[in-house]
Amino acid sequence: MNAKGKTQLGVTRAELGLSLVIAGLFVLAMWLLGYLFEGRVDSEWVVAIITSVSIILVGIYLLLNIQVREKGLSIKKAPGATLLILVEYLYPPKTVEEVFKPTVADLRIEYFDALKDGKSRKAVWIRIRCTFGFIMAMGLSKALSIIRSVAQR
Repeated sequence: MNAKGKTQLGVTRAELGLSLVIAGLFVLAMWLLGYLFEGRVDSEWVVAIITSVSIILVGIYLLLNIQVREKGLSIKKAPGATLLILVEYLYPPKTVEEVFKPTVADLRIEYFDALKDGKSRKAVWIRIRCTFGFIMAMGLSKALSIIRSVAQR
């Protein structure tokens, strides 16, 4: 890909993907018409169908994948999602709601504000700092639950 977003062939990946889909559909249509008129299926016909479908799928992949990348969009987990999954497994729902979800909410607000302001290094630091704080809260929460259980005896 060069600076203009074109491949070595001089076309964008989206154009290449669309061309592959059209070519695959054309080959598939030709073989289907041949089947309708001749009415026989042989190994050559099966190979042609598989090849056509493969070409179409590669074209669709290029169209979908590259158009998303060209727009700068990507789907990722929000910060703290994995930590929440972990604590939802380890802790009771009440503790998760009262202790951990507010911590993750604060992390996300700070993190996304830093990204919005164009401060990616600050966003990374916020994520590291808040993850450490989250882990500390996990330990503190567990320690407090042990103290409560001992005090109730």
